[in-house]
Amino acid sequence: MPNIWPGYDPNAYPPQDNSPQYGRNGMMMQNGANMQQYQMGGDMQQGQTSYWNHNARLQYDMPATGYAPDNFHTAPSTASQYYQPQPQPQPQSQPQVQVQVQIPQPIQQQYPISQRAPQHRIQPPSNMPMEQINPQMAHTKPPMELDYPLLLISLAEEYFGAAHELAPAVAIAMTEENVHEYHKLITMGLECLTIALKQLKLSARLEARVRLRIAGIIYEETNNYAEAETMLSQGIILCERNHYYDLKYVMQFLFARLMFEKNPKAAMKTLDSHISDAQAYQHNSWVYVFRFLRASHALQLRTPTDNHAAIQSIRGISTLANQQGDRSVYIVASLMEALAHLKSAGVDGIEHVQRAIAAARTYQLDNKSSIPQLIGLTHILDVICSILRGDPAQMLSTLRAMQMVMDDLLKNTAWSIENDTLTIPIDGVHKVKNLISQDTRNVLSTREDGRGQMVMSFLNKRDAYALTYLLSGIVLMHKNPLDQKAVRFLKEGLGRIIGDESRASKASPGLLSEIVAKQQWRGHILCYLHIYMAFCCAAVGNWSQVKQSMTCITAAAEKFEIPLSGRLGTLAFYLEGVYFQGTGDLKAALKVFQHETFQLYDLSSEDQVERDVAILAALNVLLILQDEIWQDPVENVTLISKLEPYCVNHPTKDIQTAFSILRATVKTGNSAMIHETKNHLSAALAKAKASHNTQFLCLVLNIMCSKFFNNCLGDQAEKSALAALKQANHSKNKLWVSVAEGLLAQFYDISGKRHEAQATFEEACAVAHEALPGH
Repeated sequence: MPNIWPGYDPNAYPPQDNSPQYGRNGMMMQNGANMQQYQMGGDMQQGQTSYWNHNARLQYDMPATGYAPDNFHTAPSTASQYYQPQPQPQPQSQPQVQVQVQIPQPIQQQYPISQRAPQHRIQPPSNMPMEQINPQMAHTKPPMELDYPLLLISLAEEYFGAAHELAPAVAIAMTEENVHEYHKLITMGLECLTIALKQLKLSARLEARVRLRIAGIIYEETNNYAEAETMLSQGIILCERNHYYDLKYVMQFLFARLMFEKNPKAAMKTLDSHISDAQAYQHNSWVYVFRFLRASHALQLRTPTDNHAAIQSIRGISTLANQQGDRSVYIVASLMEALAHLKSAGVDGIEHVQRAIAAARTYQLDNKSSIPQLIGLTHILDVICSILRGDPAQMLSTLRAMQMVMDDLLKNTAWSIENDTLTIPIDGVHKVKNLISQDTRNVLSTREDGRGQMVMSFLNKRDAYALTYLLSGIVLMHKNPLDQKAVRFLKEGLGRIIGDESRASKASPGLLSEIVAKQQWRGHILCYLHIYMAFCCAAVGNWSQVKQSMTCITAAAEKFEIPLSGRLGTLAFYLEGVYFQGTGDLKAALKVFQHETFQLYDLSSEDQVERDVAILAALNVLLILQDEIWQDPVENVTLISKLEPYCVNHPTKDIQTAFSILRATVKTGNSAMIHETKNHLSAALAKAKASHNTQFLCLVLNIMCSKFFNNCLGDQAEKSALAALKQANHSKNKLWVSVAEGLLAQFYDISGKRHEAQATFEEACAVAHEALPGH
């Protein structure tokens, strides 16, 4: 689940107190002064979305149908996203990419802090004798004393701004030289702030703000978490002594995120303490913030216990929001609960998801609570839920609803194409003085009416639409893999993601870690689009296109530095086995499907996607073992008994259908009675019709023709063979077309129709060669 909090944003420093006290003899920098050294870089890791890596997540962490990246690709943080910032990636030398990075020069107008008006002095012409100059001009006033804290802080912001301007170009070419230039600017900015903090006398509030700024930059840009914790600990003490509640809460928020990187359990306990304190003072805005952060952290731990704790924390938010009349907060909490249930491996998970979605819709008709991003997310989750249920009618219904809503939202300017932040109004809290300020604006900010609002990271409109193209392709592929609509949607999604890559150099300035996190989230979506494109091609036997898609998956994973593990790795590895089986390399396919990745033992704690793919791999193993080379009735019985508990009552009808087909065809020690075979095939046929699965209908009709009408004469046998061929042609799968034509040729042969038999048999052979070239 992506972390949904942006946290403290190092990109913009709030207005400063212009009346600090400092010693007149204080120096900005003394000769031989020790400069604070910061460890830059680090591993760029994914969590998890986002949308997208655990720092870019609703991420960018939202599962696409359960088959998408783990992550609610939440938007990347300025401190979460869809996000929590990450340590910087290690620079890698890429000599093949020649990108000239130019460091932008600081611009005076970009100061985020208030500036004094420049002092203009009239200079006398160089050729005018000094005695001829106006006496009033000759005796100018001495210049005003320099405001050293303001000067250093402004200089630091110049360095940070220059680094963030550079970040998009660095993200495209992550060479050692480019990353070094970025880190050098960040380091110089930190040194300026450190000098201001350690060598100048600052007012108490300005000191607290500088400490917060330094800690935020260290957290976002370096691995030196110990230094950031020290800075925040001293800052929290300072805030408590001076009753700066806004700064204290935002420091506690950042401190909890720092602690989570090193000791998640301790971070949870710390957040529980902050929640209790905020509740005692009835600071409900911060109660929401700390509860959301705790739930987000718990979901990242991916254990059933922590998942349950996250749900309880979210329900606490829902209860408080209902009491306070904060309807928008209630909607966010309901949607986050739906995401939490999607991560659950429980049988009742889908029902809980639907209840949470229904709760979110309770207030969405209210204009004050009508937030376009949340409306879009509600429909996206509804489609994902219907895919996991496997009900074709419901999938199509929710898909049409999602597409209509997303088309309407396309013109809604409240949902930005580029901006990854989302503001949630808090209507029940009216007194925000001393609780919300410019210093908290990336967690809590104020609206025009003076009331507060939460700031979260979320998918921008462009990324959300890429996700909806993926979901559309999955639903239409499930309805009919032969329908080119699914392929068109997947291709459109690929085009949009690839098009966004070409615009990456023109991206808005920002943190390097955030930009890389966004790119990785889009890389995940790109991999999933290629995977489902490959499955569409495999359904019609287009194995050359399948191979091409597999190559694209590997290339995308390498380009975006995405590990092929978890759900993505499981699907990609299963696709490899499907390719080998489809092209006739059964030995290689068996090696893939029997890999430990697909072991069936102790799957109760695994997520649904990986469990279902492991079941499919086991079904493929059982099917391949029916080849004469590996035929073993005793092993067949063992595999069937192992699969039966998972398949008979599986929530997905297609897995039940596949198991029934295998029960009707697999040889066991004791030959199955004819009525048992009929029962299994009848059950498979009924389920295939109910799910409108064209492929299964083709298989069942061909198997029935082979088992019950082989070497039989009569109208019924001919009708069975013709029905099997018709369904095979409808499936457009050349392999099954050749099988059906072979069965029909056999019927013609025993019926004495030699000419028809010869023509049909030759056609069957030709189609078989097209389906399996070289075999």
